[in-house]
Order: sequence, then C-alpha cells, then structure tokens
Amino acid sequence: MESSLDTSTLGGSLLPLVEAGSLAPEQRSVLLGGQSWRIVQEHHVADLRQSNRSLQRDASRGVEGLRLSVPSVVDWSLLCVGLDLSSISVSLDAQSSTEAVQGLLDWTDGIAHGGIQLGLDPSAMELADVSDRLKQVIDKPRLRALRISERRDEGLIDALKRAKDAFARLVDDGFEAEQVAHHLSLEILASAHFLRSVARGRAVRLVWAEFLSQHNVSNRAQIVARVDPRLINATDPWGSHLRTTAALFGAVCGGMDAVISGQLPLPDEYDSEFASRLARNAQLVLAKEAQIGRVQDPAGGSYFFDDLTLKIAARLRAELGLNETVLTPPKVRPPEQFETPEGIDLRSAYDATDLTGLPALDRGPGQWPYVRGPYPTMYV
Repeated sequence: MESSLDTSTLGGSLLPLVEAGSLAPEQRSVLLGGQSWRIVQEHHVADLRQSNRSLQRDASRGVEGLRLSVPSVVDWSLLCVGLDLSSISVSLDAQSSTEAVQGLLDWTDGIAHGGIQLGLDPSAMELADVSDRLKQVIDKPRLRALRISERRDEGLIDALKRAKDAFARLVDDGFEAEQVAHHLSLEILASAHFLRSVARGRAVRLVWAEFLSQHNVSNRAQIVARVDPRLINATDPWGSHLRTTAALFGAVCGGMDAVISGQLPLPDEYDSEFASRLARNAQLVLAKEAQIGRVQDPAGGSYFFDDLTLKIAARLRAELGLNETVLTPPKVRPPEQFETPEGIDLRSAYDATDLTGLPALDRGPGQWPYVRGPYPTMYV
C-alpha cells in the first residue's frame, strides 16, 4: 500500500499535522539541556529529633532535596545533624520566619551543600525588604533567595504575572537582570491531568524563557513543580496515591527541575515511615527504573504535546501581554549515551542529523513499520 506524508492511510495528508505541531528549533532548544529532576520530599518540622530521623531516612534512600516547614526558631545544627548536605538541597516554604531564614543562612555559611532556596515571595514583601535580603546573598551561586508559587485558588497566570512584576521591580531597583533571573524560581502545581501537565510545564518554560530573553538573559530558569494538595484526600488514601503518581509523571515529563511531594495520609494500620516510603518511591521508580530523567525533554517529538504546548504558550503570552520572541538558543549539555535495562542503546537527546539515512520516515503511527503486529513486546 502506498503511504507517505502526502498520502496517508489515516485519511489525509500527514504533512499539515507535522508542520502545525512542530516547535521551531530555537523553541525546542529551550526545553533541552536540563539535568535529571531533583527528587524533593516535604517535611513539617515540629519535634527536631524526630524530624532529623525522617530527614536522614529520606537522604539515605535516594531523596535529593528537602522542602521544610519549620518553626519560627530552629536549631539547625540539631535538625540537620548527620546529614551530608553536600548532595542534598534545602528549601524553605514561604511561611518561614525571618529568624528561620537567617538561621539557615548563618548555619550553612561555609558549609558545602547541594543548594539552598530561601523561598521568599517577592510579591508579598516590601521592595526594600526583598532588596536587602537579595543583596545579602547576591553573589552566592549555590543559593536562590526568591520563589513565586502558583496558588491553589488563583492559578498559573496569576503566578506568572506576579513573577513578571517582581522581576521588573527588582531590575528597576538596580539589580542586574541575570542576577534576578538566577534568584527567582517558579513553582507550579502538578495536577492529575498529566497529559495537560506535560504541555503546561513545557509552555511555562518556553514563555518564561521568551520573557527573560527580552532582558538578554539566556540562562535556564529554575522551574519546579509541587504536587497539588487538592489531590490528597485523607478519606481516600489509595486514590490519593494514584492521583499524585499521575501528577508526578506529568511534572517529570514536563521538564521540571525538581518535583516536590510529601507524605500521604494512610489508614491507621500503616505507620508514618511507610507513608514516607510510598511517597518517595513514586519518584524513585520514575527515576531509577523508568529512567525518564536521562532523556532531555521526554515529550519532545510528540506532535500532540508540541501542538498543545504551543496553544498553552499562546494563551500565556496573551494574558501576560508578551509577544512571541525569537530566542537565542541557550547552551545545552551534550547528549548522553546510555543503555536501557532491556539492553537498548539510547541517547538522551536526538536532532535532525540523527534522522539522516533512516528508512520509513514517510510513514505515520499505525503504518508499517510502526505497528507491533505479531511481535511479543514493543522492544523487538
């Protein structure tokens, strides 16, 4: 049967679908270059010794970051005793007191760590207070001071507007655009609608990169996701687990730099350690078994996701009053060669040159040879 991009057995030409759904090369380059996402677990600190045991368990079992909700006064040396902070990042929630923030800065001064995020919300602070704090840490490359988080009842567009306004205020106050871009992180909520979440995360990165490029900033912004608390229902623990797992998958495939999850409420017959293990293992399976983090832009090449990414990005630009910008391709890390558990050699990223000489590029999904047919697995 004749089959090509111009005469498809799917009922029409494939070429318009391919062209409409494709990202431009400079847009795709923005979605590449990230490292594997950082696995972060939330902890609500009350009893310091008990919390320290929980932190140590997470750190020894593959967790790479700790999101802490702490009391107003914290003995950081007691809370973090025994932790190897050289490979662990620490971030604070937005409700942390000035004393807790300063205490963390004092305690980590001169200590090697995997990164510090103070979690200060510049949209909720006086400009003078934000500027004073930023000046204190401006030249510390492993530290980020500011974070704009998506609020449950106000949505993504509100968060991006607050981030845009905070960025402009700080640049007007005399800070370099690159300094503000480094210190200002974005945190979006991960929902159980994981197909849309994949495109949503990619669209946020694309539009924010366009905004930064207008200020001559090409460095990759830090964009993280936190599981939406509305997915967790104490009366439906196993449903909560399924919903949060879907949210994690969408955030990871959407290219988040870190994904934050927390302990799930479980029936009384399960202890808190099992609840913590369940939460962290959801991310560890994606990282260690599925190896999604080894692929740059896991959704890349899917015309469905590319098309949805562009549609969401267009709406975000319209709401933010931004024009689509021709991006300067950022510096990306070279592709990594690796072997899957099934013994298949893969690279972490491919480009058009990798397609040279490959047969059957004029075929679509469901057409030979892209059918499974009698084969026992998809890996044949």
